[in-house]
Amino acid sequence: MKTPTQRKLTTLTITVAAMFAMTGCEKGIFSLEIDGSDKVEYVKPTTGKDDVVAGPTTCMPDDRFFLREVWAPVVSKSCYACHNSQGSAKETNLVLFNAGWGNYLQSNLDALTDQARTQKDGESVLLLKATGRMAHGGGQLMEVGDENYQRLDAFINRAESDSKCEVADDAEFFQDVQFLDFEQTLRKVTLSLAGRMPTDAEMNSLMNEGLDPVLDSVLTEEAFANRLVESFNDTLLTDRYASGDLAVKLLDEDVYPNREWYGDNTDMRNATNLAIAREPLELVAYIIRNDRPFSDILNADYTVVNPFSARSYGLVDNDGNCLVDSCGLSFADMNDQNDYQEARIPGAPHAGMISTAAFLNRYPTTATNRNRQRSGVFYKLFLATDVLKLADRPLDPLQSDLSNNPTLFDPQCNVCHDVIDPVAGAFQNFDDNGHYNPRESGWYTDMLPPGIEKAKITQGESAASLSWLAAKSTADPRFVQASVEHAYRLLTGDSPLNYPLDPSVASYESEFHAYEVQYEFFKQTGKRFVESNYNFKTLIKEIVKSAYYRGRDAREDISANRQLELKSMGTARLLTPEQLNRKIIATTGAEWIVNGRNVLIDRREFNLLYGGIDSFSITQRMESLNSVASSIARRMSNEQSCLATANDFGRATEERLMFPKVELSDTPESNPTAIRENIKHLYWQLLGEKLEDNDPEIQRSFQLFADVWQDGQDNDYGNLPGMCRANGVDSDNGYTVRSWMAVVSYMLSSYEFLYE
Repeated sequence: MKTPTQRKLTTLTITVAAMFAMTGCEKGIFSLEIDGSDKVEYVKPTTGKDDVVAGPTTCMPDDRFFLREVWAPVVSKSCYACHNSQGSAKETNLVLFNAGWGNYLQSNLDALTDQARTQKDGESVLLLKATGRMAHGGGQLMEVGDENYQRLDAFINRAESDSKCEVADDAEFFQDVQFLDFEQTLRKVTLSLAGRMPTDAEMNSLMNEGLDPVLDSVLTEEAFANRLVESFNDTLLTDRYASGDLAVKLLDEDVYPNREWYGDNTDMRNATNLAIAREPLELVAYIIRNDRPFSDILNADYTVVNPFSARSYGLVDNDGNCLVDSCGLSFADMNDQNDYQEARIPGAPHAGMISTAAFLNRYPTTATNRNRQRSGVFYKLFLATDVLKLADRPLDPLQSDLSNNPTLFDPQCNVCHDVIDPVAGAFQNFDDNGHYNPRESGWYTDMLPPGIEKAKITQGESAASLSWLAAKSTADPRFVQASVEHAYRLLTGDSPLNYPLDPSVASYESEFHAYEVQYEFFKQTGKRFVESNYNFKTLIKEIVKSAYYRGRDAREDISANRQLELKSMGTARLLTPEQLNRKIIATTGAEWIVNGRNVLIDRREFNLLYGGIDSFSITQRMESLNSVASSIARRMSNEQSCLATANDFGRATEERLMFPKVELSDTPESNPTAIRENIKHLYWQLLGEKLEDNDPEIQRSFQLFADVWQDGQDNDYGNLPGMCRANGVDSDNGYTVRSWMAVVSYMLSSYEFLYE
């Protein structure tokens, strides 16, 4: 678990049974009664099979069996050193991949399965070679009958028979996890994806109809689309061009003579520039918002424009009239920056986001790089493959022959270049400036032909080579994996777990177990994603309902290794300044404004200091508070509690977000019950915690209120400071405003508020 909650909460704990119920497990029985005597029943799913294999599950699919029983203990240690693209067996029909390759596990399983099914004299060639009874360049690797032999023999038996099960039973893995209940889950979702608190209607729907219908509604909101833009920019970083006219200047003026149609109008320039800079991001949001297949982020033969960028592209005039045939655009308001519509821009074939000027320039090329950077980024973003991790050995310059085209012929180089160079060739029609400008002489002949891995682009397909690449890539299982991983990062802030490489470390087994369980979850989530016709919202819903999103805490008595296993449960990430800003507004009803500026959003103020990015020189989000960010958080809690408390008390009682249970006349002496009830409400409103009346935290907060109030009785402080006056509340004769400010400041500065 991430940093455990410091206070023990007496909330309803939804155990692993709830996770299975919410994720649609077909087998098992689940019932939940919320009637004061919370009851949870769960009957563990059964496979209907009588096989029991070694390992953490009673039902183990072939790939999980291969991972735990074959790849990790045998093949990765004994076979991979030779049977890889750099090894001495690289020319054989058994070439294996390491974990840098997106679908390395399935690829290696398929390759070993072919070997396992190949027989000589009635026995598998795989066993004959491994035991030295058949010619094998690697020699004898094991004895007949030893532990590794038995593992391979069990694998061969599986390879020769039908798969035993499709879904692993990992229920026991989550048994020490405490989960958010349904209401807490919904609150977390609406704050994260829509920047608001859940409504009463949503809470009622949640209890009557479950989480799915409410999620379906949240995922249609414009705020969700904005969250998508923000999240995908964290990956694509195309907001590098979002200021001034940086994006407009990316367009070829000879092709788009109307690119600066706005003249000297700065506001129009800024709106136009933002539309062009965010074109790939808005395309993603458009696809998801309209339930298009997520594969359209690459496959789309269109882009999206708003009234501003449409004019720069020469598609419409200032009145919105089409200037090109079949433009299909119809803008009701030529000043509406949020009205994005499909468009096909003459002069260049579209390939989703990767043919946009913002993407191509954010990942530029040169005459010597020859699109290799673009290729590496493409693999990482869309095929979950890090080409820099494909080579297992460091380069030895003394072994390189630099006179004979090393990218083609040097084994130290072509382990990566054999992968990246064909895809680099698929970008052949876009020049150093990201303009569609096919080379007159064709692609370089001293590189591998354009394509992707074994598939090659024909001469007739070269004019639209990026579209060809998109179609091949979105049909690859690695695209599904990359999509799942992005949704996971969006919701949790975490990167997927890495395959542990060193079995000698004490934490290896814990890390391995956590990895294989997460691998299974990603695999099953990817299947549902494909079954939904690549609907990205399916990924969002599946992850929201999972232990990885809903995990709240763990049992206090678990071991250090068990804690390591569960470290990915629950998000518990530092909120970005943009997320924190939305949370402040949603929970307190007021922005944090200093000298007229929203200091969490403004890059001239605290945005970058608190972990924001500029998509150029600062590209990584801060993961934990440093001393500067901690100071900003403390200042926020003090100043925002000052402003928001008075502002909320200035509303009618039924309209208050923070203080619906009390009035300013309520004191620890006159109405302690109301004060405690409102403190209880604040824990839910600000921190999402559901505390019982006798929780020690309620008493601590009440005592803080009482101590501050008593201090006010002993001293005459008069009216509120100017910055603390709001909504008609400017005096504090009873000193209850300041007392509530202290409680709110305490909560706004807490871990539970600053982290998700």
